[in-house]
This record gives sequence, structure tokens and C-alpha cells, in this order.
Amino acid sequence: MKTAIVLLLAAAGSSVIGTLIKQNASPQEYVASYGRVGYAVIRSLGLDDVYHSGWYLLLLFLLAINLVVCSIRRFSSAWNRTFAPKVVVEPHEISGAQELEKIITRASIDEVGSTTCSFLRRVGYWVKTERTKDSLSLYAIKGRLGIWGPYLTHLSILVVFVGVVVGGFFGSRGLVKIAEGESIDSYWVGSERVKLGFTIALRKFSILTDAKRRPTAYQSHVEVYDGGRLKTRKIIDVNYPLVYKGFAFYQSDCGLEDLILRIKSPAGKTSDVRLELFALRNPEDLLKSVEIDGKKLLIYIHNVALDYVGGKNINASEMPLNPACDILITDKFHDGKKLSTWTRLGWLKVGDMTEYNGYRIELAKAIDYTILEVSKNPGLPIVYAGFGLIVLGVFLSFYVRVRIIRLHASQQDDKTNVVMGCNPRNLDEAVERDVRELCDVVGSLDNREER
Repeated sequence: MKTAIVLLLAAAGSSVIGTLIKQNASPQEYVASYGRVGYAVIRSLGLDDVYHSGWYLLLLFLLAINLVVCSIRRFSSAWNRTFAPKVVVEPHEISGAQELEKIITRASIDEVGSTTCSFLRRVGYWVKTERTKDSLSLYAIKGRLGIWGPYLTHLSILVVFVGVVVGGFFGSRGLVKIAEGESIDSYWVGSERVKLGFTIALRKFSILTDAKRRPTAYQSHVEVYDGGRLKTRKIIDVNYPLVYKGFAFYQSDCGLEDLILRIKSPAGKTSDVRLELFALRNPEDLLKSVEIDGKKLLIYIHNVALDYVGGKNINASEMPLNPACDILITDKFHDGKKLSTWTRLGWLKVGDMTEYNGYRIELAKAIDYTILEVSKNPGLPIVYAGFGLIVLGVFLSFYVRVRIIRLHASQQDDKTNVVMGCNPRNLDEAVERDVRELCDVVGSLDNREER
């Protein structure tokens, strides 16, 4: 048992290390946080992936072996106490018990046996008797399941370990980005793309704020399609993930994906220009051209604010609460490289509109994106089952009292000597009361004599 405690403490300490040190991060992140020497130590000891390291799995294996050996050594004793107890005992073996009672009655041994069995079964005891020619031994037990509490607790730890190993080797954890109005059918685990087997679509992303514009919730309104059919709708919040077919989707991050600029010509024709902000790699990516009514326009997004307030501090926060963009436009398509040909329209928020040479320019829409953490852990049901066994084992160990009463009756001339008692470790008020009532039942067969 001492070995098991040491191994448990070692496993717990290793888990703490795995929590404090970010797992499966890039080398650059480790070097930035711990330096090159620190990263070398972390890498050599496998602390960047504790739960898949050989030494951690060996630790779990040794702990599992220790628990199995301890349980097997004590299993036969628990089995015998529950299903095949030693019934025949001599009076002197009961004499060491507490709440000891001795009775002499003129009733026969069989009468004593049938009366005591009937009473004990009526108050919830499991009773077993063995009769010899001139004696009767009785073993009565209540709360037999309590014997198995420690074994269920041991078993629960093994089940949790199995679940952790299954999840570690067969599970995966990754990320997926979805823009409003789009859908995905796979997610990224590092540089590997993994298929989901179904499709998840983002209909809307919203950030809820309080009166002071502090965020109170990040919500992804998603729909799940399987086999081309809508299966479920869900609002994914920080504490409310979507779970479907063994996958769990957690809210992780968000941002501004695109801006939709709507241009209306003097003739009334409209054209939408999509400004792809998330995919921005170079300033040239924000230069867009549009042809409407036979005329070409060049549009350049000079600046973007996620939470526009104006003034020197353009952004109130880094959250896409009030997106706006600073727009430059020109119809001098061939002279677009000359700064003098561009007209600055200024800052436009969503819904704002301005004019340029008879064209009406409106920032029609801002499209947000959400980043969801995707987790698949086939060992999770096993872990939950282990936790359930832990609760059951603790309940049986501490709240189901095992109560054992032994009785020996022997014939002497025309009288029957009855000795009864209970084990000191099973003694409580309830079993004391049962023994006293049992004495009254036996004493009612005849006049009771105290000895």
C-alpha cells in the first residue's frame, strides 16, 4: 500500500508538471518562455508531452500493477466474507466480541435457530447456519456491499488509467476556423488535416457585452449536417461546448474575417467587394478592383479598426465589436500608382455610406470568424465510468456499514446455551440494538437468565 501511495503521488506530481508546462507547443514558444537551456531540459525529459512520454506511461503501468496485486491478495478474503463465510465457531471465539450476550433457555436448538433466523432476516440480515448433532452456528451479515468499497475504489483507478491511455493514444485535439456563412468538414491537428465525418456550419458569431462594453459571452451559432441533413443546432459558449459523435467543440478564439464593401453606380447597379482580412499577407492584398457600368474603380483599405472609436485611439479594444475601415478610392485605373489620383473617403463603420463621383460607397457588412478547439477522446466514457466507480466505492466504504452477528447454540441436558456477539470493528448503535432485540426474541422462548 505504501508503494501505491508513492506511485500515486508521483503520478499526481507529473500531472501537475504537465499542467504547468504547456504541452505540444512549438520550440519557439518554449525558448521564449524558458530559454534554450530550459527548452533542452524540457525536451530531453519529455516534459513537452508528458502524457505520452515513456516514463509517465511506465509510472501508470507500475501503479496499475500494484493495485492489481493488492486487490488480488485481498480478493479471496472479501469474497469469503461476502459469499462463503466461516459459519462454525466455538463459544470461546465469540467471547472476544463486544455486545456479548449469553442466554440459557429450555427451547430446543432448532427452535432457537428458526426464531433467530426469522428475526434477523426480517431486519435485513443475510443469514447462514450450520447444524451439527448437538450445536448450531449462525452467521448474520448486513451491508455486505460495504465490503467491496475499497475494491471498487481500486478498480476505479484502473478504469480511469485505461481511459487516459485510450484517450492519449486514440484521441486527438486540434483547431478549426469557420467564418460566418461558411462550413467545414475537417480540423487541423498540428499540420495534419483530420476529417470529421460530418459538416459544421457557422451561421452567426456574436460577442455579448455589459453596460461598460466588457465581454460577457462569446457565442458561435452553429448547425451540424450529417449525410446532407440538419442534425442539430447549438450555441457554443465558453462553458457550453457542442458534442456530436464523440467530438467536442469548445469556443477558443474569434476575429474579423472579411469586410463587404457595397458600391452603387449612378445608374443604380450594385457590386459587392469582399475584403479578405484574415488571409492578409501583404498590403497589396487589400487592393481591390471592381468594374461597374463599364468603369473600373480601384479600392484600397488604408487601415482597419476592430472596435472603432475614432480620435488618436482608434480602437477601444481588440475585439470585433465595432469594425471600421479607412478607404482610399480612385477611378484612374492606369495611374493607380500615383498617390495624387487617390481620394480618401475616411473611416466607414458598418452601415455607413459616402459618395465618390456619383458612386455610393457603403460598408455593408463585417464577417466574423470563430476558432473552435476540437477534441476527440474515445477514452472519455471510460474515464467517466471510472469516476462513477470512485463515487460508488467511496459511498460503499464510508456510508454502508458492515454489521456481523455471530451466534452459537449448544445442547446441555434439557437446556440450550446460547452465546451471541458482534465484532468490535462492526460495532455501532444499530448493531447493538439488533443484538439486544435478538436477545429479547430468544429470551421470549423461555425465562432469560443472566450469567
